[in-house]
Amino acid sequence: MRQPLPRRKRLLLLTGAISGVFILAIGITLWLISRPEPEYRPGEDIEGITAELARSLPPDFPRIKFVDVAQQAGIHFQHFYGTRTTQLPEDMGSGAAWGDYDNDGWVDLFVANEIGPLTLSQDEIKASPATCKLYHNNGDGT
Repeated sequence: MRQPLPRRKRLLLLTGAISGVFILAIGITLWLISRPEPEYRPGEDIEGITAELARSLPPDFPRIKFVDVAQQAGIHFQHFYGTRTTQLPEDMGSGAAWGDYDNDGWVDLFVANEIGPLTLSQDEIKASPATCKLYHNNGDGT
């Protein structure tokens, strides 16, 4: 039969075990905090962000149809001149607004444009054909 450990040895073992667990917990916490974030590469999936925006509609849901009449109406506009990269202004740097600016009763169109990538030089910015345009509605589809 084995003899029980003296009280002093039991206290030393218990203190050592608690200290070891505490030191291990601190080490794991420091490792989790200091580890580098994985580098993002364009095109990779990111946890918590979805690239799926489609929604299933019921088969009897009324379909909305658009007809492109820009050419017939005289609207000639190119959004974003230059080579696309992964910069946000390429998608968010332009827009459209409709309003009757001349108070003739016909809704007119204003389109804002982005000059090009943010990395353009001053000479490239000056040479960019991108402009904002105001299209006057003549009331006859043009």
